[in-house]
Amino acid sequence: MGLFSSKKINDEYWLIQHAHISRMAHGGHLDFALERALALYEYSRENGGRRDQRTLNAMNNLGYLYTKQEEYEKAEYYLLAALEDSEDAFGKYSKEFAVLCMNIGKMYMARASHIAARL
Repeated sequence: MGLFSSKKINDEYWLIQHAHISRMAHGGHLDFALERALALYEYSRENGGRRDQRTLNAMNNLGYLYTKQEEYEKAEYYLLAALEDSEDAFGKYSKEFAVLCMNIGKMYMARASHIAARL
């Protein structure tokens, strides 16, 4: 059945796309990474559902990318939506849950710095 035990999501396809998005983001190609991340989120949501681990990972990735682009409202939307179900999906002490919480903190710190710079 695969890594995440979903019958509808192709695990190999998902992992390849996820790795590609990560490489693009870390290489500074944020627009292209965001475009691909949105497509992977839609694929995950349509095929695995809103509470699927891959959908939640995709939402976390979108929050991270939107934070990098200083689109804090969009980042907050995806990060907090992912937070709602991530503890149940991954476990409170999982790496995935910790990374999500870290990204939420980074987003709020970046947002605060952005606001302070305008004052």
